[in-house]
Formats: sequence, C-alpha cells, structure tokens
Amino acid sequence: MSCPQCFMEIDYRFLTTCSRCGSEVQPAEDLARFPDPQNIEKTRNSFSLQQGLVSSAYVLVMSFIGMIAGAVLIYSVAGMIYLAVYGGEVRNGEECARRTAVALLSIFGGAFLGTAGGSALAVNQLRKWT
Repeated sequence: MSCPQCFMEIDYRFLTTCSRCGSEVQPAEDLARFPDPQNIEKTRNSFSLQQGLVSSAYVLVMSFIGMIAGAVLIYSVAGMIYLAVYGGEVRNGEECARRTAVALLSIFGGAFLGTAGGSALAVNQLRKWT
C-alpha cells in the first residue's frame, strides 16, 4: 500500500506514519486479519523423546535391512561374474582361496554400501515426514 499524499510504499504492519512526508496513515481493514504478535504462541520444532527414539530405531532397522540386501545383491552379482570369467570347477587351493576372497570382499563391500544406502533412504524419508 502507499501513502495517500506522496504515494510512497509503506509496510503498514510496521509503520503508521510515512517516513517521507510524515503524514499519519490509517491501516486498511484487511490488516485486521494479521494476528497481534503478542498473542501468538511460540511453537517448538524440536522432537520429543518418543519421536527421537522412533526415528533412531527406524534408521537402525533400515540400515540393517540395507546391509543384508546389499550384501546379498553384491555377492550374487560378483558370483555370477566370477563364474562367467573363471568357470565353475575348483581345481586347486589357489582357486578356492580366490573364490573365498571374492566372496568375502563382495559380502563386506555390499554390506557397507547397503548400510550407507539404507541410512540415507531412512533419513530422507524422515525429512519428508517432518
């Protein structure tokens, strides 16, 4: 809205007189819909203890599910690639050791990636809920 004498823009929520010409300005009726700042109750955006425990449990469960799913997925993919490259027959101890190393590394790597992915998905979902 503007001052009726000098047409300067005035924010009626904060000023009742024009800063340029000094004339007193009567606020419009539509300003009555704004609540009085003294009567506004303060709100808190913090979690309660129960919400914090439920959120923490949700993140832990999702990371555990992600760990298991990631380990199974990466182990399966690594196993298929290994069988396609080296074949399915075990001939000696070196090949058995290689298979064991590939299996363990794929399980641990998949579990790590699954844990990170499950945690990220859980935190992202919690942000949408709050």
